[in-house]
Amino acid sequence: MKPIILTVLIFLTVSCAVKKTQRDLTNQFSRITFGNSGGFSGVINVYLLMSNGEVYKIKNVDTLKINQINKKEIQDISRFIKSSSFKDRNLNETGNMTYFIEVKTLKFNKKVSWGENSQASELRELYKKLSSTLKIK
Repeated sequence: MKPIILTVLIFLTVSCAVKKTQRDLTNQFSRITFGNSGGFSGVINVYLLMSNGEVYKIKNVDTLKINQINKKEIQDISRFIKSSSFKDRNLNETGNMTYFIEVKTLKFNKKVSWGENSQASELRELYKKLSSTLKIK
């Protein structure tokens, strides 16, 4: 009888652990692309953050690794994206300077853009958080 109870307890423990891991992965982004374009020079700046913490700058056809962030910073960004209801945002504005963020997760793929005079404060905050965390000037 004891081996059966022990087997059931082990099975329940493992199944709960697997569900938690799957839930964490579902809420985490697989990649975030963000940047800006426009201004006097019309320069386009594009950055890519991968779920493993690697940070790249995309310039023309080249992708250059510029930084690496840790797991805690990745989790902070994931939580910020979730708390700001990013997946429910529908914004496609342009301006002299246009900013954009594209987030890909297992559940959604969403891109938003806004101009420098936009009232999208949560998006500006997310953009600032990404820039400062990734140490992009």
